[in-house]
Amino acid sequence: LRTSYTLARYTYVEDPNYKGNDIPGAPGQVLATEIRYSHPSGFSLTPSVEWIPQAYFVDSQNTIENNGWTNLSLRAEWSTSYGMTVFAAGQNLTNRNFSQSVQVDNAAGKFFEPADGRSFYAGLRWSPR
Repeated sequence: LRTSYTLARYTYVEDPNYKGNDIPGAPGQVLATEIRYSHPSGFSLTPSVEWIPQAYFVDSQNTIENNGWTNLSLRAEWSTSYGMTVFAAGQNLTNRNFSQSVQVDNAAGKFFEPADGRSFYAGLRWSPR
Protein backbone atom coordinates (compact mmCIF):
# COMPACT_ATOMS: atom_id res chain seq x y z
CA LEU A 1 0.00 0.00 0.00
CA ARG A 2 1.32 3.42 -0.92
CA THR A 3 -0.65 6.53 -0.02
CA SER A 4 -0.07 10.25 0.13
CA TYR A 5 -2.47 12.91 1.30
CA THR A 6 -1.96 16.66 1.25
CA LEU A 7 -4.10 19.10 3.19
CA ALA A 8 -3.05 22.72 2.81
CA ARG A 9 -4.26 26.29 2.47
CA TYR A 10 -2.12 28.38 0.15
CA THR A 11 -2.90 32.11 0.29
CA TYR A 12 -1.34 35.37 -0.75
CA VAL A 13 0.02 37.10 2.36
CA GLU A 14 1.68 40.38 1.42
CA ASP A 15 0.50 40.97 -2.14
CA PRO A 16 -1.37 44.33 -2.27
CA ASN A 17 -3.79 43.12 -4.99
CA TYR A 18 -4.53 39.57 -3.88
CA LYS A 19 -3.90 39.50 -0.11
CA GLY A 20 -6.09 36.80 1.46
CA ASN A 21 -6.91 35.14 -1.87
CA ASP A 22 -6.05 31.51 -2.49
CA ILE A 23 -2.96 30.95 -4.61
CA PRO A 24 -4.27 29.59 -7.92
CA GLY A 25 -3.52 26.11 -9.23
CA ALA A 26 -2.98 24.59 -5.78
CA PRO A 27 -5.75 22.25 -4.61
CA GLY A 28 -6.39 22.26 -0.87
CA GLN A 29 -6.60 18.47 -0.72
CA VAL A 30 -4.93 15.77 -2.81
CA LEU A 31 -5.10 12.02 -2.22
CA ALA A 32 -3.08 9.53 -4.25
CA THR A 33 -3.13 5.88 -3.29
CA GLU A 34 -2.36 2.50 -4.76
CA ILE A 35 -2.32 -1.04 -3.50
CA ARG A 36 -0.13 -3.63 -5.15
CA TYR A 37 -0.67 -7.36 -5.00
CA SER A 38 2.38 -9.41 -6.00
CA HIS A 39 2.26 -13.16 -6.51
CA PRO A 40 5.43 -15.30 -6.24
CA SER A 41 4.92 -16.35 -9.87
CA GLY A 42 5.87 -12.82 -10.97
CA PHE A 43 2.35 -11.52 -11.54
CA SER A 44 1.28 -8.24 -9.95
CA LEU A 45 -1.87 -6.15 -10.02
CA THR A 46 -1.97 -2.48 -8.96
CA PRO A 47 -5.19 -0.47 -8.79
CA SER A 48 -4.75 3.22 -8.00
CA VAL A 49 -6.82 6.33 -7.37
CA GLU A 50 -5.97 10.01 -7.58
CA TRP A 51 -8.57 12.29 -5.94
CA ILE A 52 -8.98 16.06 -5.77
CA PRO A 53 -12.18 16.33 -3.70
CA GLN A 54 -12.82 20.08 -4.03
CA ALA A 55 -12.68 22.79 -6.67
CA TYR A 56 -9.70 25.16 -6.62
CA PHE A 57 -9.03 28.51 -8.24
CA VAL A 58 -7.02 28.92 -11.43
CA ASP A 59 -6.73 32.73 -11.37
CA SER A 60 -5.30 35.08 -8.77
CA GLN A 61 -8.57 37.03 -8.55
CA ASN A 62 -10.24 33.78 -7.35
CA THR A 63 -13.09 34.03 -9.84
CA ILE A 64 -12.56 30.88 -11.96
CA GLU A 65 -12.43 27.36 -10.51
CA ASN A 66 -11.32 23.95 -11.69
CA ASN A 67 -13.67 21.29 -10.38
CA GLY A 68 -12.44 18.45 -8.21
CA TRP A 69 -12.02 15.06 -9.87
CA THR A 70 -11.20 11.40 -9.39
CA ASN A 71 -8.99 9.28 -11.65
CA LEU A 72 -9.01 5.48 -11.38
CA SER A 73 -6.26 3.37 -12.94
CA LEU A 74 -5.18 -0.27 -13.05
CA ARG A 75 -1.84 -1.86 -13.97
CA ALA A 76 -1.01 -5.55 -14.39
CA GLU A 77 2.50 -6.99 -14.82
CA TRP A 78 4.10 -10.36 -15.23
CA SER A 79 7.86 -10.62 -14.70
CA THR A 80 9.94 -13.61 -15.74
CA SER A 81 13.19 -14.84 -14.26
CA TYR A 82 14.93 -13.79 -17.52
CA GLY A 83 14.44 -10.08 -16.86
CA MET A 84 11.42 -9.78 -19.16
CA THR A 85 8.28 -7.98 -17.95
CA VAL A 86 4.99 -7.81 -19.82
CA PHE A 87 2.60 -5.12 -18.66
CA ALA A 88 -0.79 -3.63 -19.46
CA ALA A 89 -2.56 -0.67 -17.89
CA GLY A 90 -5.67 1.44 -18.12
CA GLN A 91 -6.07 5.09 -17.12
CA ASN A 92 -9.23 7.13 -16.40
CA LEU A 93 -11.24 3.91 -16.29
CA THR A 94 -14.50 5.79 -15.63
CA ASN A 95 -13.92 7.87 -18.80
CA ARG A 96 -14.76 11.14 -17.02
CA ASN A 97 -14.16 14.52 -18.61
CA PHE A 98 -12.02 16.64 -16.28
CA SER A 99 -9.09 19.01 -16.27
CA GLN A 100 -6.13 17.24 -14.68
CA SER A 101 -3.85 20.26 -15.00
CA VAL A 102 -4.32 24.01 -15.42
CA GLN A 103 -2.49 27.07 -16.69
CA VAL A 104 -2.55 29.59 -13.90
CA ASP A 105 -3.48 33.21 -14.74
CA ASN A 106 -3.49 32.52 -18.48
CA ALA A 107 -3.89 35.90 -20.21
CA ALA A 108 -5.97 34.38 -23.02
CA GLY A 109 -8.37 32.75 -20.56
CA LYS A 110 -7.28 29.25 -21.58
CA PHE A 111 -6.90 27.79 -18.08
CA PHE A 112 -7.97 24.19 -18.47
CA GLU A 113 -5.97 21.28 -19.93
CA PRO A 114 -8.23 18.26 -20.38
CA ALA A 115 -7.16 14.85 -19.14
CA ASP A 116 -7.03 11.95 -21.56
CA GLY A 117 -10.20 9.92 -21.82
CA ARG A 118 -10.20 6.24 -20.98
CA SER A 119 -6.98 4.81 -22.36
CA PHE A 120 -5.13 1.52 -22.39
CA TYR A 121 -1.57 0.59 -23.18
CA ALA A 122 0.62 -2.48 -23.05
CA GLY A 123 4.27 -3.16 -23.43
CA LEU A 124 7.32 -5.27 -22.89
CA ARG A 125 10.33 -4.32 -20.80
CA TRP A 126 13.61 -6.21 -20.78
CA SER A 127 16.28 -5.71 -18.14
CA PRO A 128 19.14 -8.16 -18.68
CA ARG A 129 20.41 -9.56 -15.44
